[in-house]
Amino acid sequence: MIVKATNSQKPEPVAKLYAKALYEFASERKELDAVVTEIGDLRDLMQDSADLRRVLTGFMFDVESRQKVAREVAEKASFGATVTNFIDLLISKNRLQLIDAVYGALRALVDQSKNVVRGTVTTVESLTESQTVDLSKALSKKLNKQVVLDSVIEKDIIGGLIVNVQGLTFDGSLKTTLRRLRENLERQSI
Repeated sequence: MIVKATNSQKPEPVAKLYAKALYEFASERKELDAVVTEIGDLRDLMQDSADLRRVLTGFMFDVESRQKVAREVAEKASFGATVTNFIDLLISKNRLQLIDAVYGALRALVDQSKNVVRGTVTTVESLTESQTVDLSKALSKKLNKQVVLDSVIEKDIIGGLIVNVQGLTFDGSLKTTLRRLRENLERQSI
């Protein structure tokens, strides 16, 4: 099994500032879980609809028109006042395009406060819930943090699994094992 450190993308510094302010504000009001969910929902809505993204982040419309559309979206999505006002603020500063980075930074702050790390497990076919729980528990014990894994299906790895968590990659894929075997055989024949 290969273990290597990887670089994870860092959120933009401005997005981190907005996320920190939102985190503190929502924490004080005991709305943190709802706010994180709603910001994630907004991010998903904007990813799923290029038209909505263009209207809310583009300069074809003035700030007031974009805020009006955003409030309508927030109302239909049942967002609370904190998120609705936060969206208004981002639009007024022409920074709503940072919503992905804000969500990532906000999620990281929440995870840090709960001693949680997130990772991915890549396999050829879906793991059972029991397998995912067992893998999460084993990694949690090794890292002394609660590990939450998202599943990724990738046929190219042939078999086995690859786990990426907290900047580390645990590569137990059949593809990597075969590649190392081939490299070893080639070195021995030289």
